[in-house]
Amino acid sequence: MKKIRTMPVQAKMVAEYMLYLTGYINERNYPKKQMERLNEVFKSIQKDSLPKTREEFEAEH
Repeated sequence: MKKIRTMPVQAKMVAEYMLYLTGYINERNYPKKQMERLNEVFKSIQKDSLPKTREEFEAEH
């Protein structure tokens, strides 16, 4: 854990989505809007370029 200096942007996006979900979770909810938003998150992440070096992979800047 000491080596982790930064959090990837994608991790922040996923965390924000999970926080967004907390207001909608119940046993009778059909999550159409939430699934649409999740698809937007996926599309945004897929647009990002992949790390080109091991260093980029290990520590996003």
